[in-house]
Amino acid sequence: MYSMVSRFTTNNSSRALNPMEKLEESVDLLLQNRISATEYEQVLGQIFECVESAYTLLSKVEFPANYDAGPVLLEYAHVGLESFAEAVGALNELGLAPDASAAAEHLQQAREAYQALSDVLKEVQNERYNY
Repeated sequence: MYSMVSRFTTNNSSRALNPMEKLEESVDLLLQNRISATEYEQVLGQIFECVESAYTLLSKVEFPANYDAGPVLLEYAHVGLESFAEAVGALNELGLAPDASAAAEHLQQAREAYQALSDVLKEVQNERYNY
């Protein structure tokens, strides 16, 4: 429910990709001049839609009033979403001027943010079902 796996697919397979995988693939294709800046921006727009959807879902998650860890976990998830969105935003600039060095740096930030977000979303889900 909270995994942010989307219907992104790759040219090499029909396996669904998560937003981070699609982001990495799109940056790679852009740097190889295999997609246009417009196509790249469309993918980023789809990724931002995934983030917005996750935000909406998180706003609907409720924990019992006496469960103090619930709001803390949700706050961590919101911070993770914001961090991932900021990293994706930084990668938006590549559409204007592809730069492999900047891409590597921003992709690493996005990977770290996405992994932290994924971890906290799993924890939210586990705690929600276990409480």
